[in-house]
Amino acid sequence: AIATYRRAMKAQPNYYLNYLSLGNLYWYRTEFREAEDLYRQVTTIAPDLATGHMDLGVALMAQGRFPLAEASLLRALRLHRSSMVLMNLGGLYYDEERYAEAASFFEQSVASGTPSAIRYRDLGDVYRHLERSRDSTNAYRLARDMAQDEVTRNPQQADSRVLLALVSAFLG
Repeated sequence: AIATYRRAMKAQPNYYLNYLSLGNLYWYRTEFREAEDLYRQVTTIAPDLATGHMDLGVALMAQGRFPLAEASLLRALRLHRSSMVLMNLGGLYYDEERYAEAASFFEQSVASGTPSAIRYRDLGDVYRHLERSRDSTNAYRLARDMAQDEVTRNPQQADSRVLLALVSAFLG
């Protein structure tokens, strides 16, 4: 797969999608430095593509390079406000233990996109750290119910099962 992407990039050096796709492959292999390099190429070729900046920010975040990640994620947000960018910014601030800022972005993410179990779990986590127990419990209940629906629809989906177990544990 990597050789095929490299040939495609050589044939079309100014086509951002090849770099983005190979970066995603490296991301899923947890090779974040390689992903970062490819996402940087995306931001050079397509500087107004929010996804390139968001993916670069996430790769930087995975490496613990938080100030650079924040700059990249904020650039993505300026280019295109989406629930995914908001969620990733919330995740960055959560990792930095900036819980009040994380809560704001998680709340905006939940409000602006299709509700999901993972978004409500994130919200429950940050409320727990802010000692907002009622809000945390409510968010975890929503996450649990959505995760249960996902498990019912697709019992083999491991991520949904793990999420269901996690939020159930938080709910006692």
